[in-house]
Amino acid sequence: MFGRKNHFGKKINKNKISRQIFDNVDTPILVMNENQQIVMVNPAAERFFEIAASDENATMHQLFDVTREDAKKWFCNITGGLYTEDCRMVAKKSKAVCKLSVGVIRERRTVYVIIFVYDMTADNAAIESLRAVISSLEKALAEKSRQAEAVALHAVTTVANFIDSKEEYNQGHSARVAKYAQAIAQELGWSAQEARNIHYVALLHDIGKIGIPIELLNKKTALTSNERELIKQHTIIGAQILKDITMVENIREGALYHHERYDGTGYPEGMEGQDIPMAARIIAIADAVDAMTNDRKYKESLTDEEAKEEIERLSGKQFDPYIASVVVRMFEEGIFAKLRTQTDPPTPEDIILESNTLMARVIKGESAVTGTNAEID
Repeated sequence: MFGRKNHFGKKINKNKISRQIFDNVDTPILVMNENQQIVMVNPAAERFFEIAASDENATMHQLFDVTREDAKKWFCNITGGLYTEDCRMVAKKSKAVCKLSVGVIRERRTVYVIIFVYDMTADNAAIESLRAVISSLEKALAEKSRQAEAVALHAVTTVANFIDSKEEYNQGHSARVAKYAQAIAQELGWSAQEARNIHYVALLHDIGKIGIPIELLNKKTALTSNERELIKQHTIIGAQILKDITMVENIREGALYHHERYDGTGYPEGMEGQDIPMAARIIAIADAVDAMTNDRKYKESLTDEEAKEEIERLSGKQFDPYIASVVVRMFEEGIFAKLRTQTDPPTPEDIILESNTLMARVIKGESAVTGTNAEID
């Protein structure tokens, strides 16, 4: 197609310019058709994936470490407008961690997905190079940091267990949700540090229940509308408790938004889709997995097969559809069953001492919160 004339009186061939940009840009670019086949690649992509532009059989499954089913669902979510965020996948041959930015092109009745591939390997290599020059003093500090993290993790776990103990049928709930959330994050391609971080966030997602009367949490009969509204307040109470903690990213958001739903019918704010923070979306589905696969006061647990079917049914309604597709695959591969059988390593006595000290403070704080709520009631 020819456009307007430039300042020199010559017509500009936009298609030719676009093609030159496509061929010469350093970023690998893939174009996928509605059958999830790669129909067009630029030279940068040919080099990166070691494929020929004429290879008409190339698919997402062949280029990236992703199952055919996950690739199909991801493609459908992209073309359906349900998922627009950048995502990470691992290149199958090079094992490079790639960030994928996508766009949708609609040409008459044909839909194409254009994928820009950014290699994160160089960034990871630079980090590893910096780590290699750490001095003996820095290593000693790292060990101290590890010990402090162990104390913090056990202390936070102890707090989470205390929160769970308020409910008869909720023993170990927060620890399991944290374990599931971390595993889901890893399956989504998050780094080890990011996955550990969401473990902390998930451990304290229900901390707001400190401010809910124990008799209400364990009520055997149906809740009144006022009682349901009061229990919903645990998300806001939790956010208030955690608002000044800055060392753990997204910790406040995890407590505040883990009951939001992808279709916008959740609480406390009725957020919708990708407006809900990613950490909260992961915790929400991890929370549901544990609720489904463990006995509760109002229902018996589901089998893993039943829970998988329920996640599929609620995909796009309660849960982020792409995360839901990954969780379904995790059920099929027996990952959750394995996680349930894992036991935590023994804890040193000094960590237990630190945890007990923190627990005393939490109990004191809980008494103050409960007393304030009693006055309000």
